Amino acid sequence: MSSADLAAVLQYFFIAWLAVLAGLVAIKILRGDINTNGLLHSPQSNRPDGERVASLATTLAIAGYYVIQTLGTPLQSLYDKETGAYFMPDLPEEALVVLGGSYSVYVTGKLLRRKNGA
Repeated sequence: MSSADLAAVLQYFFIAWLAVLAGLVAIKILRGDINTNGLLHSPQSNRPDGERVASLATTLAIAGYYVIQTLGTPLQSLYDKETGAYFMPDLPEEALVVLGGSYSVYVTGKLLRRKNGA
């Protein structure tokens, strides 16, 4: 088996592993084993907070983007010949800026809500 064949097998194994992991998490959420109550609500409110929804959506979008980009990258290009190890690709700087902005909005909303006593 050549290294290209091994790389392809590992890539498909990784995709299958991620799918199974996502499925297990989804099943546990649906069965109630993972508590998601209050994930989008502040303790004082019965309606979703916009900054929490935006932060969660941004995080999931960037994570999905990274997984798709990583799976689309040939495994051979993620190999460092000097160390003999594989590495994860870098997250684009734009994605870090978007995440930082989203978390800044979340923290600002949290601080304003605390300041106003809501």
